[in-house]
Amino acid sequence: MITNILSDNAARPEGWNYFLAMADGRKAAVKTGTSSKKIGQNTLPRDLWTIGFTPQYTTAVWTGNTDGKPASARASGMESSALIWKKLMDFIHTGLPKKDFVRPDDVGGNDRFLYLEGKKPDILKAFDPTKIEVDSLCNGKVTEKTPKEAIKEAVIFDTAFPIEDEYPGWRDPVNAWLGSEDGRKYLIEKMSLTEDMMTVVAPPENICERPDEAVSDFTSSLTDNMQLFSGLYPVEITFNSDHTMKEAQILINDKFYRSINLGDKKSGSAKAEFGITSIDGTDQIITLRVVDSFGYSTSKNYHVKVLNKDGNNPVIKTDNPTTMNIKSGQQVSFSGTIDDQSDVSKIQVFVDDVLYGTFQ
Repeated sequence: MITNILSDNAARPEGWNYFLAMADGRKAAVKTGTSSKKIGQNTLPRDLWTIGFTPQYTTAVWTGNTDGKPASARASGMESSALIWKKLMDFIHTGLPKKDFVRPDDVGGNDRFLYLEGKKPDILKAFDPTKIEVDSLCNGKVTEKTPKEAIKEAVIFDTAFPIEDEYPGWRDPVNAWLGSEDGRKYLIEKMSLTEDMMTVVAPPENICERPDEAVSDFTSSLTDNMQLFSGLYPVEITFNSDHTMKEAQILINDKFYRSINLGDKKSGSAKAEFGITSIDGTDQIITLRVVDSFGYSTSKNYHVKVLNKDGNNPVIKTDNPTTMNIKSGQQVSFSGTIDDQSDVSKIQVFVDDVLYGTFQ
């Protein structure tokens, strides 16, 4: 049962499969983990783990500092170890046949609900929800004119709970509730659906009405042909459109990485971070895509060359004296320069070894 949970790509939060899903849909059960260490008033990550297995191989990856010192505050088993695990597992399975995990004889059920034989809950009898594609603008029928970003997976909830009895009248109010936002959240929780999955009573026949496509203009803080080291980097997107904007998406090498909520505004800006690693190769493409409320989208590609690890610490030169007399409540301004081989992602200020503030 645990193997079934850990190998379910569809059950993972948004963006996790970029780090964890193996190539070509190969089944793998995998779990990340991060231990922490208290330093003064701060709790920092220390041991960064990813452990997973297929029917053929088991691999455990640990990253961290061998002297026991904590890692960066933003380090995690996901972003530090998972890609190493994924690339190694993809490599050692090259040429091997795909295999499914063998379910023990005393475990019954389907892909979404498992149980020990003899302990099957009555409500799970004949549980087999039907999934279809719909136009998310109005839960309508998908046509050749439906924008790609508007097409979402939907579950026909009328077949989700096929309890049969002699009083069928209970279905109408239940279906009405399941069609509400509270009902959708319930289905997401109970059926391991994704947050953007829609719910419908039956395959739709209505066609959504939308205005003509309007090209959404946007700029970003990224530039083409960037040279970056492995790590996390900030990105800012500024947008302007005749339609309200729903989200911005970040893709790395055509794989979805994360989305950014644009707040249903026609213009504005949004900030986020993305991670990049040399494990995926030295030449990579970052795609930024903005999507409006009707499903129309505009994309831009940025070519990135991932450099070898930057092993040099930043050199800080301040204009302030190293010893100062400061009165209680007095504000102090700092100025100076930072020289480093790679881009500086943040500056942290500590007072008596306690983090005071972080500046991007």
